[in-house]
Amino acid sequence: MKNPALMIKVLLLLTIGTTLSSCKTLNYKKIALNRYEYANEVKPFDVLVVPGTPYYQEGMTETMLYRLLWAEHLYKNGFAKNIIFSGAAVYTPFVEGCIMKQYAMQLGIPENKIIVEPKAETSVDNIYYANLQARELELKDLLVATDTYQSLRYARFQKKTNIQFNMTPMQLDSINLDFRFKTAINDSVCYQAGWVDYKSRKAWYERFAKSGGKFLPDEVVK
Repeated sequence: MKNPALMIKVLLLLTIGTTLSSCKTLNYKKIALNRYEYANEVKPFDVLVVPGTPYYQEGMTETMLYRLLWAEHLYKNGFAKNIIFSGAAVYTPFVEGCIMKQYAMQLGIPENKIIVEPKAETSVDNIYYANLQARELELKDLLVATDTYQSLRYARFQKKTNIQFNMTPMQLDSINLDFRFKTAINDSVCYQAGWVDYKSRKAWYERFAKSGGKFLPDEVVK
């Protein structure tokens, strides 16, 4: 770069951006820890809600693995009495909540403590439909287990709705990230016949807006 003054400005902007990013990361970690400590103090909750993520027959994604291991940690440490795995067949023909249930049982979580919510197609849907299902079963206190990024979107959504729930963003140092499931599941029980890809049903901007909490589930709008 031939212009020294411009070079200094660029470096300054990069330094400021890096510093702000680091501060935000530290702040998010602090918020996540505070939420975890609060949940630990007031536990047990009636039900733990675990948002789904796509399943591919080639293998489990890292996101699904982390969410399952985090759910296992919370359940086995007495944070909740039951678990709702929420997620429809969205981007693949496998019902996400059903798939997560199959793996959760491998982790030693009793089947009679697991509830599958099969309608949610977005992050907001996960909370909305899980809450409906919990109310039908007279489960009132919801604890949502997710990652820090998704919890920030949920915090914005929570301000727009009267749905009451607490969150426990993932603490990576609390789970065994080297763990891998050693037994294959029977994913055919979670296959949805007549599945249509979510991408072909919703435009990209609508998918993005709904996932970010801008819109409620379709049936609510109708």
